[in-house]
Amino acid sequence: MFSVDLFNKGVDVPAVDTVLVLRPTESPTLFLQQLGRGLRRAPGKGFCTVLDFVGTHRREFRFDRRYRALLGGTRRELERTVQQQFPFLPAGCHVQLDQKATEIVLRSLREAIPSRWPSKVEELRSLRQVRPDIDLAGFLDESGLELDDVYDGAKSWSDLQAAAGAPVLPEGPHETELRRAVGRLLHIDDPERLAAYQHLFSRATTPSVDAMPERERRLVRMLVAALVGRAITKDTGLQDALDLLWAHPQVRAESRRRSSVLPRRAAQLPVTHLGGRRSLGGHAGPLRARG
Repeated sequence: MFSVDLFNKGVDVPAVDTVLVLRPTESPTLFLQQLGRGLRRAPGKGFCTVLDFVGTHRREFRFDRRYRALLGGTRRELERTVQQQFPFLPAGCHVQLDQKATEIVLRSLREAIPSRWPSKVEELRSLRQVRPDIDLAGFLDESGLELDDVYDGAKSWSDLQAAAGAPVLPEGPHETELRRAVGRLLHIDDPERLAAYQHLFSRATTPSVDAMPERERRLVRMLVAALVGRAITKDTGLQDALDLLWAHPQVRAESRRRSSVLPRRAAQLPVTHLGGRRSLGGHAGPLRARG
């Protein structure tokens, strides 16, 4: 039996043991639904044979999306999985590619990464057609890009959203400068600061420095020195710097989303105590802006 968009889902014929795929789709969900027509268990059915010819339908076909729908993980992890002939499949599952097919898939995986700015914009625009509310974490998962790729070339996630037609919050007086500064925080990889900054950016109103414990105040000082340092003077206090930051809602929203993504690559072990001003900054006096 052959059909077009008729047996994609909702059909339960357990005896089906062969699936011939000729219908192109870039939706991982739809692909899994199509594949599932042959994955029902039935007496005397030892396996299901899948003949997938869609990969040669178009030169720009996205092998990455299809295999990641099956295997999960990042694009780089998928590349290693293909190179190693799928070593971590569930029991009873087996995928084998001959040498030529492996070369084609690997080349497709490498070429599919949107490296240029227009390609990244188009990638987000196309993903928003399927997932209008896609966030930074979802974009990284779907595109195979890393955080450094998003912030490459003095760009930011907010810039990418705006260019792709996604809604963004109102701009503040130092919007361009602060958006670029968000990329300078990608080095943060310790759980304490990530958690503290995630909590800080979730506040709707400007936090009060006087109400902060000393340790939190030091962590916040490290943050604003890197984020708004070039938009302040040498006599600007910590509270003034926070007021300036809270005048940029899109920058704060992006920083909150970025803080939620960074734990994926956190490399530092938490430290129960770091004493002295040298570790976390000094007293709550004026901030010192560096040129």
